[in-house]
Amino acid sequence: MIRAHAGRHARMREGLATLGVALLVLATLSSGPGAASASSPAAGDGAGPGESLGTKEEAEALAAIRVSRLSAGDRYELGAAVALLTRPSGADVVYVASGANYPDALSAGPPAVVQGGVLLLTAPDAAPPSVLAALTRLNPRSVIVVGGESAVSSRVLGQLGAAAPRAVVGRLAGVDRYAVSRALAAQAFPAGADNVFVATGTNFPDALSAVSPAAIYNSPVLLVDGGAPVADSDTQRAIAAAAPSSLVIMGGVLSVSQGVMDTLSPSVESVRLGGADRYAVSSVVNDHFLADFSTVYFATGANFPDALVGGVLTGTRHNPLYIVPPGCVPRPVLSRLASKGTSEVVLLGGTASLTTAVEALTPCP
Repeated sequence: MIRAHAGRHARMREGLATLGVALLVLATLSSGPGAASASSPAAGDGAGPGESLGTKEEAEALAAIRVSRLSAGDRYELGAAVALLTRPSGADVVYVASGANYPDALSAGPPAVVQGGVLLLTAPDAAPPSVLAALTRLNPRSVIVVGGESAVSSRVLGQLGAAAPRAVVGRLAGVDRYAVSRALAAQAFPAGADNVFVATGTNFPDALSAVSPAAIYNSPVLLVDGGAPVADSDTQRAIAAAAPSSLVIMGGVLSVSQGVMDTLSPSVESVRLGGADRYAVSSVVNDHFLADFSTVYFATGANFPDALVGGVLTGTRHNPLYIVPPGCVPRPVLSRLASKGTSEVVLLGGTASLTTAVEALTPCP
């Protein structure tokens, strides 16, 4: 069973004992590449045509929720704003990854949280002014650029060093996204981890949903080639080095094949969190791992940057982050907010990412 630290994680154990039967059903579904619903922003809310949202009490609870929005001119400005909101007094370490593509940054969120830091996104060839300004305010001792020269250029490293003069600026790279993911896990979790979250590296949604719970559980997110018939030896060695008690497999068999799951580490207990699409996976994960629903965050599941930086914020604050369609909110999510007494929902991104319908908590049809 998934391990949690005593005390502050005690409440997060709620519902873990009931995973078995439900997850066996969900395991046959997929949120990953190849599933038609995974690429459809409005699919998979789990409610049929004409279904009512719920009871009068549920409707009243939703009506009482205050909805706010954190937006900016672009993904880099939003990432900078989220970083400053996450660590307003400064950060010990700042991870910097390309905002033009997702693979290198997917595993950087939990290391940033557990090391008292944040994640900033940058353009590959030049750091945007908003990013450099945020870095100066954060005043870190260490800046870790994730990915090779093609992801973040040496020019950007020089700009980062000038913006954070007391920081040691270094690069963490590898031959591919999987090697980078393993390197992040080894660097940030040298003593291992009770749990390892495993997600496909060929698409972003499942890994995005893992960032916040993995951070809260002091666990790495390890990317794998989910479509392979078996787990590769490098991944097996990385899991052996972490020596976890539990593996959490994100997504259905089209995301991470049963062969990969079975061969990651046969001696370690594995549990699969699957769903009909990316939104169902996000809902399942939040049902089982996060407890402080007083404030809940939404980010679009149609793109990666907003949820990527948002996961560091929510992981630090122990709040849930749901990835939702751009134009509506899945009904199971709304029911969860009502039942957990949520008082505030924060949207990450502008109306091009999450429309005013999401702001109005409009249920998906």
